Amino acid sequence: MLLGLFGLGAATPLVIAAYASRTGFARLQGWALGHSGFLRRGVGLVAMLSGIFIATGADKLIATQVLAMMPDQWLELVTRY
Repeated sequence: MLLGLFGLGAATPLVIAAYASRTGFARLQGWALGHSGFLRRGVGLVAMLSGIFIATGADKLIATQVLAMMPDQWLELVTRY
């Protein structure tokens, strides 16, 4: 009984959010279809750059620099678990 109520309570906000966001996604879909060539090239470029960064080890260098700029509280939160 308790598990069923928990599931109902967890699922209800998700269902409401899904129905509420339907119109927003419909508008976004229309925009995305109009700009699909640009979006496809942009995603491809990001994927290629990510692959190059990983292959050369530059991702670790960037991560090290970003971690050095983060406040100590954020670093503690990120590395806690």
